[in-house]
This record gives sequence, structure tokens and C-alpha cells, in this order.
Amino acid sequence: MNLNIKNKKRLDYKWVVAGLCFLMMFVGLGFCSTAKNAYFQPIVEALNFSRGAFGLSDTFRYATTSIVTLFFYKLVERFGTKKIVCAGLVCYTLFTLTNAISNTLIGFYIGGIFLGLAVAFAGSTMVSVIVNKWFTKNKGTVLGIILAANAGGSALAVALLEPMIYSGGVGYKNAYFVTSVAVVSVFLIVALFYKDKVCDVVLDHSKEKKQESAEWEGFSYEILARKPAFYAVIICIAMYALSSVGSIATPHFKDIGFSGEFIALTVCIGSIVLMVSKILMGIIYDRFGIKVSVNICLFTSLAAKLILFFVTSQTPILAITYTVLMSVATPLETVMIPIIVLDLFGQRSFHKSLAITTSLFTVGHALNAPLVNIPYDFSNNYLISFVTSTVASAMIIVILNCSMRSLKRAQKENLLR
Repeated sequence: MNLNIKNKKRLDYKWVVAGLCFLMMFVGLGFCSTAKNAYFQPIVEALNFSRGAFGLSDTFRYATTSIVTLFFYKLVERFGTKKIVCAGLVCYTLFTLTNAISNTLIGFYIGGIFLGLAVAFAGSTMVSVIVNKWFTKNKGTVLGIILAANAGGSALAVALLEPMIYSGGVGYKNAYFVTSVAVVSVFLIVALFYKDKVCDVVLDHSKEKKQESAEWEGFSYEILARKPAFYAVIICIAMYALSSVGSIATPHFKDIGFSGEFIALTVCIGSIVLMVSKILMGIIYDRFGIKVSVNICLFTSLAAKLILFFVTSQTPILAITYTVLMSVATPLETVMIPIIVLDLFGQRSFHKSLAITTSLFTVGHALNAPLVNIPYDFSNNYLISFVTSTVASAMIIVILNCSMRSLKRAQKENLLR
């Protein structure tokens, strides 16, 4: 009897861990990563950088995340999740301080490397691993709620720091210093209260899993590696990142005549909608499955990019519509990646498949930054980037749906054996 009570108390601590993950996402990804786009125009104007050259800071960021993610699970096995999470929060702090004091491109590139390390150690991948180990039911909902903190943090960051960021000159530096204080505060809370007690939960997870009949455990990686649909899925996810227009929408709105206040408003609206959509996408997956949830993201992304062609300074409602639709689509980049891996590839190969998928996804984002910004330096607009991104989105919808159908069919055949 005492043993059962002890196990129950241990299991309840998962909600403390979930709360700490929420806080980590709120300040780490929200204040540092997602809100980073709001700094783009002020920094470029204050330091007289070309957009293509400054955009390479994102390349360094995503390239770093991509490389580290490949070795992520080996690091976790050796050091545990707590040490890795704390290291990630330290890197977030170094990112904010580096960007605050930098006046050269090299300084911002170094800041991008720190941000890449931070996202790899204390970002969505880490949260998905923690949730997968601590929770056995409604993983999509739990993951959606935690990752929604990213959007909430971004909305609050832009709302609070917008006067500093757009004050002109080097006012953005003060915003980075304030952010660093917020990150250090979260670091202290996580260091004090986070417990790296996943072993007991894994054992409990195995017990519960044994009680569930006909549970599909997934493909081994050796079998997955022989399936063309496996490569099609991870390439589509990488292409989704490669064809993103999120990083150039804000400067585009500035170029066509929207005020800094209106742009800040769209960022806040987008962050609030994103926060809600992440939670809803997790719920939708738990209730309706992978096909419905993924296609909602894919088709709203395509619709948003089509609307972007018609946005002018006289049509603010279209700019807000684009922002709302893109926020509905964005959970595919966070909540849905671990869900796609777990649902289509299975638990047996989850760690390795997630590492490869996340790594390729970040490679896509690393290449996205220069590819969407360099054409601007030659044509003085983003039309080429918008066209290629829209065409890519349409192709991804077709290929990804065919691949999901193929893998689901393989799952059924596997269960019937």
C-alpha cells in the first residue's frame, strides 16, 4: 500500500516537470527565438547591414541546431535531461548578451550559434522527449499546451519590448538585456525544481503499455530505412522549413508601408493565435488522427501564402488574415514534428527518427534564411521568394499525403502479421 502511494506521488511530479517545460518554452523560445524576427529591421537599419548578410545569423543558428540534434540523445543518455536543459538556458542567456553588445556581423553570427545550441538543448526536441517519457496518454494535447508557451512568450515579449525595439538607434540592445534577465530567472527556477527522474516513469510507462492490447510499437529503424515513404516524409518536413516565409513577412510589411506599431500588433495577434492553435492541434490529433491535423496545417499555410500576394498598406485586414492563417499552420513546425515521427514511424525508432527529422528540418531553416533574403538584395522585393514558397507548399501537400497513406498501409499490414 505504501509503495503504491509512493509511486503515485512520483507520477504526479510529471505536472511539475510539465510546468517547468512550459516556463522554459515561454521565455526561451518565446522571448529569444520567436520574437527574434521583431529585431530584424531595427538592427539592419541601425547598423547598416544588408538583409542577406544579416540573415546568415539564422543560418548559423539552424546549422548549429541541426548538427547538435544528431548527437542529442547520446548527450541526454550521458548527462541527463536536467544538465542539458540548464546548459540550453545558459546558451539563451549568452545569445541575448552577445546580440546586445555586438556591432558587427560576426558578433551576430556568434549569437546565432548560441541560439542554435539553446534551441537544441532546451527547445521543442527536448520537450518532446520529456513528454514522451513522462506521459503515456494524450501526448498530443500535453505537448501542444507546453509548446503553446512559445507563442504566449513571444506575444508578451513583443508587447513589452516593442517600445525599446522600435525606439530607433540601438534601443533594441536594451530589449536584449531585459530578455537576458528573464532567462536567468527561469534558469534559477529550473535548476532548483526540475528533477531528472525519468527512469521510474519509463518503468510505469512499460507497465501501462503492456496492458494495452494491439498497440503498434512501430518500425525498427532498419525497416524504416528501406521505405521510400520514410524519406519522403522527412524531406517534406525539411522542405516545409526551407520554403517558410515567416522570417520575411515582418520586413515585407514594413517595406510596403505598415507602421512599426501595426507590425507589432500583427506579431502579437499571431502569437496569441499560435498559442491557441498549438493546443488545439494537439487535441485535434488526439481525437481525429494524423491526417486531419497535418492537413489543417498544410492547407492553411498554402492559403496564407496566397493571401500574402494581395497584401498592401491599404489592406491591413489581409495582413492580419495572413498572420492568423500562418499561425494556424505553424504548429506543424513544433507540435506536429514529434507527433508525426511517433505516429508514422513508431516508438521503437522514435529517438533516432526524431533526431534525423529534426536535424533535416533545421537544415531547411538554415538554408531558408539566405535563400529568401538574398533575392531581395537584387530585386528590392520578396516576390521571387513568395512564388517559390507557394509552389513548394502545393507540392508538399501532395507528396506528404501520399507518404502518410503508404506508411499507414504498412502499419496495418504489420499489425495483421
